[in-house]
Amino acid sequence: MNAQDIVQKVQNGSAPMSATETRKILDAMRSEAETHLNAVLVGVLMHHKTHTLAEELEVVIGDAEATAETMVTRFNKLQQALEAADLAVRKAKADKIMLPGSAPRSDLAKSDQAIRKAERALQTAQNNLKTAKGIAEQRQRELDNLRTVHRALVAVGLPDLTPIRVLLDAAR
Repeated sequence: MNAQDIVQKVQNGSAPMSATETRKILDAMRSEAETHLNAVLVGVLMHHKTHTLAEELEVVIGDAEATAETMVTRFNKLQQALEAADLAVRKAKADKIMLPGSAPRSDLAKSDQAIRKAERALQTAQNNLKTAKGIAEQRQRELDNLRTVHRALVAVGLPDLTPIRVLLDAAR
């Protein structure tokens, strides 16, 4: 409700404005003021809560980043273990090939056993690397999601504080 609306009511009315009509104007102004004030208060509280939550998330993100770095280090070690296991399989197979044709069966059996053992170690290293990769990817997705939420929380700004300033000015 503004002054122009009141002027039009007075001009359009044939009788003087009643106390009921004046009260309706005051009620409309009060309702509008409450709406603006509630919006500002909710906005200010939301701004405060989102920024507090963003600060808490920064700590969690720091921990998640440290975990991700640890996962990368673990992945690199497992990659090296995989390469070592692959080399062991190749070496065991080469050792068998290098056995003379007249080698006793026991030497051939030992060679086959060494190959199987090296292949099992290679399979274990592959499985460990695959598992570590999956966990690392999951942690990275979680970290990316945390960062996205953090950016959204930090982006919440303060509302227009004009209604509160008017209130404070009127109180003075």
